[in-house]
Amino acid sequence: MKFFSNLMKKIFPEKMDGNLSQWEEDIIEHFYNDLERAEICEDIKRFKQEYYSIYDEFPFDRIMLAVYKYGKSKRDKLSKALELAKVDWRDLLVAAKFANNVEAHNNWKAELMSSIESRKAHETSKE
Repeated sequence: MKFFSNLMKKIFPEKMDGNLSQWEEDIIEHFYNDLERAEICEDIKRFKQEYYSIYDEFPFDRIMLAVYKYGKSKRDKLSKALELAKVDWRDLLVAAKFANNVEAHNNWKAELMSSIESRKAHETSKE
């Protein structure tokens, strides 16, 4: 198990040290206002540092996308999503409607990222 954790640190350093990936930063910027973002980022980073190694054998992105989907636009729901992930990630997948399809999180991410990119392009064209 220790070998696998060390290997994962080399492959996915941003997850092990709690850093957010670019897509996570984009999602947080999309769903939350400026006043909430810093605190949310800290909560997410802390969660990732504490729990990533526990989920070594499970796609951690699926859990994180479930956190973002369940908690979208509401700070208290995001906190609840993180708590669900700590207690039983399967309950979180059910709550986010990712439990019945192993690709549901990827589909949701693709749709959301397309929407975010469209919004950014629209904002850029206004300038």
